[in-house]
Amino acid sequence: MRLKAKKVILHTILLGVGGSIYTSHTLNHLKELGLYVQKAHKTALKLHAHSVLYAHKLTTTRRALEKFSCSQGLGLEQGAACHPPDPH
Repeated sequence: MRLKAKKVILHTILLGVGGSIYTSHTLNHLKELGLYVQKAHKTALKLHAHSVLYAHKLTTTRRALEKFSCSQGLGLEQGAACHPPDPH
């Protein structure tokens, strides 16, 4: 029994910068997937808002972890764990 390969199409969705939506790379791809114009626009806005929210969460979590690891100090002078001495 032979299996036939299926055709796969990759639709790249760009989320934009500063609230902009790239028509050729986002709305057109969403329309190709079967969404009507209004639904494609609404979906693009929701995807953009979602990405901004999680980018903020990732950044604040990373900064909190960096601050926590620096405050531990491991018995070194203040800031030594964050800024090791220059080896040169």
